[in-house]
Amino acid sequence: MGQFKKIKKTAHYGYYLALLGALFYFYQYLLRVSPSSVRSDLMNRFDIGASLVSALSIFYFYAYTPMQLVAGILVDRLNLRTILASAVFLCALGTLLIGITDQYVIAALGRFLQGLGSAFAFVGTLKAISQNFPANRFSSILGLCTSMGFLGALAGLFLLPRLSSYFSLAFAMSLLAFFGCLLAVSFIYIRAPKASIRKNLSLPMDQYLLKFCHMLKRWDLWLIAIISAFMYTPTLALSSQWGAPYLQAFRHYNAHQASTAAYMIFAGWALGSSLCGFLSDYWNMRLWLITLGAFLAALLSFVLLYAPLISYPWALILSIFLGIFASSQILIFSIARDLASPFLMGLLFGLINAITMLGGSLFQLIVNTFLDDGWQGNYDPNVFSLVSPIHNYQLIMTAIPLAFLISAVLSLFTFMKTKIR
Repeated sequence: MGQFKKIKKTAHYGYYLALLGALFYFYQYLLRVSPSSVRSDLMNRFDIGASLVSALSIFYFYAYTPMQLVAGILVDRLNLRTILASAVFLCALGTLLIGITDQYVIAALGRFLQGLGSAFAFVGTLKAISQNFPANRFSSILGLCTSMGFLGALAGLFLLPRLSSYFSLAFAMSLLAFFGCLLAVSFIYIRAPKASIRKNLSLPMDQYLLKFCHMLKRWDLWLIAIISAFMYTPTLALSSQWGAPYLQAFRHYNAHQASTAAYMIFAGWALGSSLCGFLSDYWNMRLWLITLGAFLAALLSFVLLYAPLISYPWALILSIFLGIFASSQILIFSIARDLASPFLMGLLFGLINAITMLGGSLFQLIVNTFLDDGWQGNYDPNVFSLVSPIHNYQLIMTAIPLAFLISAVLSLFTFMKTKIR
């Protein structure tokens, strides 16, 4: 009876830690999209134009992407709860700085701190799941946590603007900072039962780096990282950057309709992540779901972008299902968990996430350059992008279904040439 209670307490600890990790992922995604959702408030508060708001948003990724490898090393080698508590506190501190200052430079510093802390959210949550759950439940728990993250994005895009307009930007940011502090305290407060305390799986640094160098020589790991980038990049481009302007120009939706249709991709991810995780564990397959999801996402993105006579309700439905199929990308991390040494789990998660985010950044840079080259001199100061001719949008947007299609082909190739399933 006593042994049963010990096992039960250990299981509860794993769920508690996963729940806190999911809340952290929810929090960091809310912070990530916040400049887009309170754009006008930021412009009024700091007396700046849309281009500087866009730059403020980018400061987040200046810290987030380079820190992925560092985050992976730290969660592999140090106390995970302490790392995550410190990371959440950095996010809260950065959010508070944005809320209380009227100086753009201080706000940029706050945004950088948000990115610095957020770098640990996904990697740390994956590490917590891998430590506390068996391999045949990893995808299910990962899917639930990912759904929480995209619900955070939706909360940031739809609820945060209302909170800021009803009260004030300072109040909204201060409230988010307070929530972050509570979350940090929760990470510190939770304690593993004595029966579940195990030695930290760590190696001397020289052996750790040697194993990392050996891992870098595995071409199958690089291949799944590239698949991840090709699947996530079009999602980022459509939902956060170019989807809304394109739908305004091509579908002639108004600004609210276009942005809502683009944001529904996040809703699809929130639904699809949990579904893909459960199906992956139930059927014990990863690559087939990724291949099918990527192919269907390519098909739906092509219809959404180019098919004539798509009504607004159908655009919403297509966006949701596009997000559902694209969310099979999360299974890349389930494959990584199956392939990785337990000593290097966090580092591998960080490496794949860094390559994924770099792919998204590179794609946005290419899109910006292409559209700027075709700019005809029109500039709207109330939006982020230059008003470019519709044929430029149509041409560059072909990269979105093409990226999904490439990821489908690479997934099929991986299935045929490796033992990964």
